[in-house]
Amino acid sequence: MIQYSVIFLFMVFSLFAEGQVLQAQDSTYLQRFHAELKTTPLQKSKVDSIYIAAATRLAIVDTETKVIQQSDISEEEINSKVSLANQQKKDIREVRDLEIALLLSPEQRVVYEEKIKIKKPSVLHFGMNHDRANCNVCK
Repeated sequence: MIQYSVIFLFMVFSLFAEGQVLQAQDSTYLQRFHAELKTTPLQKSKVDSIYIAAATRLAIVDTETKVIQQSDISEEEINSKVSLANQQKKDIREVRDLEIALLLSPEQRVVYEEKIKIKKPSVLHFGMNHDRANCNVCK
């Protein structure tokens, strides 16, 4: 277990050393966000910091997932831990979006919800633990 902790820490430190907290698509998204909503300098600063903090947490969870997938534990345990990590990523994104929405004026919030916020796919019921027999969408 110590071996995996060392690998995990090395991966996290290398991630920050490379400065890859925000991916290109995230930077493009933020530029579009600020242009469409005409954010104030204060809003821009706060939104950017929220987004970068969330991206950092997402990168850490991704790194943890890679370490788990390379570990010597059972396949069932790997699937369970990866599923938990995916839920953590979903929660991080939801909190990020809520924090950003709270910073916006009512007019900006309408534009954000309609034009900018990343839409979820219409069908989300498939996944690692999908149970077709008990799925209301598949019935």
